[in-house]
Amino acid sequence: MRPMNLARIYIGAFLLTAALITTAAADELPKKLTIATWNLEWFFDQYTGDNSAELAKKQSAPSREDWDWKLAGVAKVISEIKPDILALQEVENRRVLFYLNQKLKSDYKLNYRIAYVEG
Repeated sequence: MRPMNLARIYIGAFLLTAALITTAAADELPKKLTIATWNLEWFFDQYTGDNSAELAKKQSAPSREDWDWKLAGVAKVISEIKPDILALQEVENRRVLFYLNQKLKSDYKLNYRIAYVEG
């Protein structure tokens, strides 16, 4: 066998062994993976100063109490599902998503990493 071919075999065997060791050392798979998606339909807080469109202003929570009620209800449902991955639609902005995440942490001990895409 030529030395170049032998070197390729050794390199291939090394890479395969390294991949298997890495796979074996990875985190254990969860027993069940739950993915939830939910269109919250106008999940807007009561502050309208950051709403440029009139419709967005109209669809915002009418008061702080209304916003707190809606936030609490959404958090409660999420806490009952306890999804590993949660995708939400029609969330006003990153700040509103932060409020929801804080509510989930404080009331239900659920901790999510946030990824927000501006719509």
